Amino acid sequence: MTRYQVYLNSGSVAVVDEVEEYLGISRSQIIRDLVDRYAQNILQIFSVTRTTPFKKSSLEALIGIINVDGQKGTNYAMKDDNKYLID
Repeated sequence: MTRYQVYLNSGSVAVVDEVEEYLGISRSQIIRDLVDRYAQNILQIFSVTRTTPFKKSSLEALIGIINVDGQKGTNYAMKDDNKYLID
């Protein structure tokens, strides 16, 4: 998992905070889940239109780590959640 800093508008943060309070899930986890879901939707769109969103590097193709063909990929965020769930 890689740490990123993003800027969100206050309205979006308010909605995420309401979801956080309602579900008892951390703000960080909610944002990771939203980004993961959005990425999967984009990959599905690319698979339907038969365009390639980006090319695999030769190393990625060789070892098969990253899946960009519209099928379920690996959720790398889930491996390190214990480190980052503390808000």
